Amino acid sequence: MLTFAIISLTMIVFAIGLAVGYRANARDLQKMIDARQELDALRAALNGAQSQSVRRFNSYERRLSSAQEAINEYEEIFDRMEPQRETQSAIILPFKK
Repeated sequence: MLTFAIISLTMIVFAIGLAVGYRANARDLQKMIDARQELDALRAALNGAQSQSVRRFNSYERRLSSAQEAINEYEEIFDRMEPQRETQSAIILPFKK
């Protein structure tokens, strides 16, 4: 009888330990799911920020390209006017006001 009581008590303690362990595992699993969702949200925010950064960089490159084209045009104008400057006293540049 004592042996049966010890075995029964051991099984009850083991069952309680399993129940507590499963509850802890469920809690840990929920924490892991929440952390995964937060990681996915952070990853989405990072991708959004990167795409916005790429758009801004492309816009900056287009403006830089336009400015370089304007500089190249004025250099061509100066190069064409260089021979004229040697013969004329005043040069009128095509700058817009």
